[in-house]
Amino acid sequence: MAEENPGWGGFGLRLPFALLLVFATFNPSGYSYLNSTMRSLGIVSVILAALFFAVLVWVAVDFGLLEPDSPTVFVWIGLFVAAAILAAGMSWSHIRRRLSGQADVDEIDSRG
Repeated sequence: MAEENPGWGGFGLRLPFALLLVFATFNPSGYSYLNSTMRSLGIVSVILAALFFAVLVWVAVDFGLLEPDSPTVFVWIGLFVAAAILAAGMSWSHIRRRLSGQADVDEIDSRG
């Protein structure tokens, strides 16, 4: 049976994973997965990917596979879409290198 009150030990185990998730997704240093996705895919591709998933959801609602009155389902779908776009952005440089043989190189910004 699950423990009702995990206490400080449970909090201490969960905090590093939560921090890793949050700071890896976005942070002000410029080294984040969200930033990598935008640099790898570009804003147009991110918008096209979001529109692609929006059309898939629209078709699923139209065919009766999703209930439009259930906001919880759409929150889960939104989280999945965000994760799929981040995963595509993190993988795109590797995919492009395998298809074209060209490697992506980050620009080095010298800030004095």
